[in-house]
Amino acid sequence: MTSMSFRSSIVGFLLCVSIVVPSTCFAASPQATGALDYQIWMAPEPGKAIVLVSSTIPQTVELPATVRIPIPAGMTVEWAGELGGGDASSDIERPYTVGEGSGGQYAEFEIQQFRQAQIDVSGKTIPVGVGEVKASFGFVQAVPSDQAGFSVRVPAGASNVKITPKPVGNPETNQAGESLYTLAGKQLKLGDTTTIEVAYKVGAATSSGGGSGATGTVVAVLVFGLLLAVVALVVALRRSRARD
Repeated sequence: MTSMSFRSSIVGFLLCVSIVVPSTCFAASPQATGALDYQIWMAPEPGKAIVLVSSTIPQTVELPATVRIPIPAGMTVEWAGELGGGDASSDIERPYTVGEGSGGQYAEFEIQQFRQAQIDVSGKTIPVGVGEVKASFGFVQAVPSDQAGFSVRVPAGASNVKITPKPVGNPETNQAGESLYTLAGKQLKLGDTTTIEVAYKVGAATSSGGGSGATGTVVAVLVFGLLLAVVALVVALRRSRARD
């Protein structure tokens, strides 16, 4: 794991019920099969896209319990644990192991206090600056579940958003100006794969009249300074933003 941890819940956007499998540590560990929720989060930090994969343990399942959550293809787990449901400070990081499922990997860990489990995965780079952003995400149903829900979050100011498969209904917008597009849920069998393509444009190229070189330099310096400030604050902000 890197020093960065994308601990964030998806309150208001969450569609999931989790998967629980027998624990290797507790002989009486409960078992349950439910739905999973994948949220693709474009540009929570400059140049990065992450995926939040969540599950919720039914009240009928006794804790502690062991969960298995699929890891999206080509991505790496940055954080795994329990979500307290309130402020991010209540989240509990848990040690995890990576196992091989049906056609893909999964993260396995034990939850003890809360019924909401999540992994944050990274490994997808996207362009930084003005222009078009394109990314493809592959998912493998490495563990059983009743249904898989998918959503895509794009940054404020994104235009010409194109998502395949096509989203259902209109996007929701949070306080940060990000838009969340919800896709139709899927019933996937073990080993089934699905791919989501995301494309959008960021900003717009502008031109100014002659003699604007000095002004352009000043603006560039100001923009660069602002970018540094954003990067410095992003670790603190992203967790609260994810809860909007």
